[in-house]
Amino acid sequence: MDLEKLDPPTQAMVLAYYTATAPLIAAAIGRVPFKPIYCPNGLGGDIVRGHTIEPFDIKKARWCLHRYAVAFESWTPIEGDPLRARLAHVLMRPIRDATETMVREAARTMRDALLRDRVQSIPVLNGTGITLWIPLAGGPPYANVRGWLHAVVARAMEAQSKLFSTRPVSESKGRIHVWVSSNATNQGCNLPYSLLISDDLLVVTPIAWDELETCANGQFRPDNFEQRLAGVGDRFAEALSAIGQQRLPKSKPAPEFFELRGYVTRGRWLIAAFEVLSDGRPRSAGDIYYEAVKRDLLPAGINKNNMDIQLRTYLRHMLADGRRPRVVQDLDHRWRANHPADDWPVLQPAPRPPLEPVLENLRKFQDGPSEAFEKAVVDVFGWMGFVATHLGGSGMPDGQLDAPLGPAHYRVLVECKSARKPSQTPDVWEASEHKTEYKADYCMLIYPELAGTTRGEQEAKTHGVSIWSIDNLETAAKRALDLWTMRALFEPGIVDDHLEELTWELEHGATRRIRTLADIIASEGWHAQYASASAVGDAPRLTVEAAMFLADARLQVAGSATAATRAEVEAAFAHLCDPLVNVARRLDGVDGAIVIVQ
Repeated sequence: MDLEKLDPPTQAMVLAYYTATAPLIAAAIGRVPFKPIYCPNGLGGDIVRGHTIEPFDIKKARWCLHRYAVAFESWTPIEGDPLRARLAHVLMRPIRDATETMVREAARTMRDALLRDRVQSIPVLNGTGITLWIPLAGGPPYANVRGWLHAVVARAMEAQSKLFSTRPVSESKGRIHVWVSSNATNQGCNLPYSLLISDDLLVVTPIAWDELETCANGQFRPDNFEQRLAGVGDRFAEALSAIGQQRLPKSKPAPEFFELRGYVTRGRWLIAAFEVLSDGRPRSAGDIYYEAVKRDLLPAGINKNNMDIQLRTYLRHMLADGRRPRVVQDLDHRWRANHPADDWPVLQPAPRPPLEPVLENLRKFQDGPSEAFEKAVVDVFGWMGFVATHLGGSGMPDGQLDAPLGPAHYRVLVECKSARKPSQTPDVWEASEHKTEYKADYCMLIYPELAGTTRGEQEAKTHGVSIWSIDNLETAAKRALDLWTMRALFEPGIVDDHLEELTWELEHGATRRIRTLADIIASEGWHAQYASASAVGDAPRLTVEAAMFLADARLQVAGSATAATRAEVEAAFAHLCDPLVNVARRLDGVDGAIVIVQ
């Protein structure tokens, strides 16, 4: 379609007008969705509001003009998110018998109501009345914008109760009708500098506040607007610059006037699809849509079929351009990320129950009754990961612990003595009485506290029993010792000695040394790589020997007299290159060199 059905002078006027003003519209609203308003049968014929096009630019505007478009509307969101506002508006129009003077008074009253919230506005003649445009920083949601504007309008109506009306137009005779519900996705109003479809093709004209008395609706048309631009320049851009950054005051969201809102930008559809498919699992277009809505990536209530349309369009364009698409469609019509299919489940580790209630129970029953104390001890070991079974009763151990370590499995028999010390009752032998019968590897005896006598320690070694206090058990549980490490604690003797040695090793032994070395190698290696970045083709390689030099130098500066061993540095290399750590990568070559990547 083209403009042939408009008479030649009008055709030339419309094209010439938008050649001059389309850049002003683009500067005012940015690259956001817009709606062209068409006159397919000429200015005297039907007016048709077109579907939403995105984003606004001069090329798309001209394309619309050659298909009978004469005017442009938008809800002026921020770029990239049609659900958040960049420009809000208050639309005011005179209804039968209301005068131009009333329009001006309404504009001033509404301006003052906005200023009470320290918010400035830009007056724009809209053909019959005035629209106040309100720039808002931060992209507030439209629901909050409407909620705030309803409060502003109520404030203005309180000041001029006989001037305004928010009732239907048919009930607003002689008043200025105020409308703010068009601040909503896929709604909006005529844009600044758009033409207003009428017999005279009026211009939607931004003015300055000091022009309110001298400028009037109907004054500016395409044939004289060039003169105004030459005289005053871009009033809208000037006002935007003067107002600067202003934010929406605190407000409650208001419901939408329109029940159906269903608009989402093409980019938003794709972003949502890419996010949903990023887990590697293939899905149908419908499943992608429902998952996107569930994650709040897309609003509910829009046409789910658009997901398949947008993905197909994207795929077609990418393949036509010879580019690698981010998503592809399988033979079963499901979509997936353009990588090898990943249908493995995403597993979440089972949360560990809190420890404190278990330890509280242990303290509560340390003085008896005996059975309750036995169960409390067994429960603590069960929390640590043992298959812990309470036995009790005559001729039986109080508990049995099985360490589920596969071929490294071991079994411990537990004997509990509440409120008695080994020095008072030397009954260590009881703990080992059932060792052979139950095919146990270790036996332990636990008391509320230990006397630390030589006799008790001797009996423990004689009978192959590990003697514990509840303090020892609490320490082991709080440190969440693994079952492999725990094995050393069940060796015959007083567990205090083994536990102290084990604790020191965990805090100051091989694990800490390798962790420290890994941090040093990652830091010093990166700095060395950064310093030699210009040595293309001749950069040094971070080998085990080089890392040993770097680590020793750093350790000496820190006051350490103990050097790193080769085995420790090799262990640190393995840790850094682990895919789950992803700090370094192995380089090609026989020297085992690595490169720090982050």
